[in-house]
Amino acid sequence: MRLCKNGWVQTYLEYTSKQESPECFHVWSALSVIAGALSRKCWVDRGYFKTYPNQYVLLVSQSALCKKGTAAEIALGIYNSAFPDLHVIDRKLTMQKLISNLALAKKLTGFSFCYLYNSELSTLIGRKMGNTELMDYITAMYTCPDKWLYETKTQGNDYIEKGFLNFISCTTPTDLNDMPSSLVGGGLSGRVMFVFSETPRPPEHNPKLHMTMKAINLREDLVKDLVEIGKISGEYNITPNADALHKEIYDSNYYKKNTDFRLEPYRGRKGEHLIKVAMLLSASRGDNLLIEMCDMEAANSYLEELEKGTLSAFDGLGHVSETQHLERVLKYIREERGSIQHSLLLRKMYRFTNAKGLEDIMNTLSEGADIKIEIIRGVKYYSIIEKKGGK
Repeated sequence: MRLCKNGWVQTYLEYTSKQESPECFHVWSALSVIAGALSRKCWVDRGYFKTYPNQYVLLVSQSALCKKGTAAEIALGIYNSAFPDLHVIDRKLTMQKLISNLALAKKLTGFSFCYLYNSELSTLIGRKMGNTELMDYITAMYTCPDKWLYETKTQGNDYIEKGFLNFISCTTPTDLNDMPSSLVGGGLSGRVMFVFSETPRPPEHNPKLHMTMKAINLREDLVKDLVEIGKISGEYNITPNADALHKEIYDSNYYKKNTDFRLEPYRGRKGEHLIKVAMLLSASRGDNLLIEMCDMEAANSYLEELEKGTLSAFDGLGHVSETQHLERVLKYIREERGSIQHSLLLRKMYRFTNAKGLEDIMNTLSEGADIKIEIIRGVKYYSIIEKKGGK
């Protein structure tokens, strides 16, 4: 029987209500540990594939401003109390050490389970070029594949079976600027929940004062209920009303145009994010393996709040490769039926280049015979040149 009568997430938010970190950091830290508790034992059947509840969460704010690491570590502390044999991996890893941890988890749980945490994303994946091997692994494991091959140059091949990776880390907008450009606009970014805030709660110089008997009891209830959540196993089903809402949200994002390029990988996967979060919220409420309307509504609300801050998290990531700039421009022109005014294109591109940068991009495309530049009645237009024998 559950002790957290208002659900695990809401009880967790009550428990952390006096801590300085913004509520959104606590929400996504809570969802992260529920995902770790459910692991690969729970899924939604999507016909051609299954959706598992794992989360890739990245808390983003200026250094020391919103206590990112503190927010994550409060939740992870509860997780470690509930599952002492499955501690979160909180150190920098080589791929070989990670494979060893996955093999050990397979023996304990039947799954190649891994819960990664680091208070500094740059420590985990490296700056500039990044640990591309680890980034590739994190990207590949998002779908929790039944089997994944890891090839080594000297030690043969390792097969990861029944994979499940959960991930939470922290960074600053400035440090994101030093990460590989593929982190945003690439495959990994559409899978990551970039949780941004620059508004901490009021200062609490002595948080111990709030560790009352009520707070201590709340933590004990959270630990015990997380153990119960960890016992849930099986396929989640979506009620008709919840499915109708999912379709409405899925369709609106599927056809959405003129989205900032940095949000497009996320938009393309929002339907899956919605199901994952709704599954976690259902588990927060009880054990009936049903995603109901309230779960889908709450999941959408959390995601919409997250979306408001995502671009702020990307403020330092205006630089992408020249090829990405060129492809983005051509995409925008195609969306306008092959011809676009300079002023409209500049508005679409303003987040990642200025007027001079756009001029350089268009000159490159013009020299490559991809577009032509025309002045029509005093207005500059860019039009795609249809090449013979190709698109």
